Amino acid sequence: MRSHSNEQLEASKDLTINERNIEDLVNTVSQFSDQAIENSRVAVDKSVELVKEYPVHAAIGAGVLGFMVGMISKKILR
Repeated sequence: MRSHSNEQLEASKDLTINERNIEDLVNTVSQFSDQAIENSRVAVDKSVELVKEYPVHAAIGAGVLGFMVGMISKKILR
C-alpha cells in the first residue's frame, strides 16, 4: 500500500514540475513575442522614414521589385 502512495506522490511531483516548465515556457514565448512586435514596429518606422525621405527612389525600387517578382513567377508557373 505504501509503494502505491509513493508512486502517486512522485507522479504529482512530476505534474508540478511540468506545470512550472509550461509557465516558464509561456513566459519566455511571451517575451519573444513582445520583442518581435517591438522590432517590427521599429522596422516599419524606419521604412516609413526612408520612403518619406526618398519617395522617388522608393517608387522605382518597388516597381523594379514588382517586375522581378512578376518575371520569376511567370517562369515558375509555366
